[in-house]
Amino acid sequence: MFDGSALEGHGLDPGRATFISCSFLDASLVNLNFMDAEFVDCVFSGRIESVTFSADPWSRDAELGREKNRYQGNDFSTALMRNVSFRGGIDLDMQRFPDTADYFILRDAAAGLDKALRDVERWEDPKDRSMAKARIKAQKFNVQGGQRDLFIHKSLITSKLSPEGAEKLMSIFRDLSAAG
Repeated sequence: MFDGSALEGHGLDPGRATFISCSFLDASLVNLNFMDAEFVDCVFSGRIESVTFSADPWSRDAELGREKNRYQGNDFSTALMRNVSFRGGIDLDMQRFPDTADYFILRDAAAGLDKALRDVERWEDPKDRSMAKARIKAQKFNVQGGQRDLFIHKSLITSKLSPEGAEKLMSIFRDLSAAG
């Protein structure tokens, strides 16, 4: 169990680990990359910040014995998650996430992000338009890496926008999330 742990590193990758039914209650996971790890039926609470979870292993060596990292049955519902990426085809429907207005799941993110870009192109304020486009394009990185749906904290897409621009962009994403 990792309850109360402070696992923090600057881009640290714990390697090819498999976490099954592990508890990360009141834990702090910060600046970590889980590029070769698997998480199955784990529960998280506390702070998860600047963390990447990937189903697509960096290590493709055949002797490692797996083509995909498993992510299923994990409960993030009481965690505070900021700047957290799920990549490489993690099925978000197989996880539990916080159910608040601060978070949303964008289904069919490739199409949704393209629509969001088209909507933002019509904005009059050049600074907000430019910043919103940059935020949307940053999310495309995960889609290009094989992630169909995206889990997003609103601060990830609204930071550095004016309050009006942030509300407009959130409105676009709320509409896309509701349609998905």
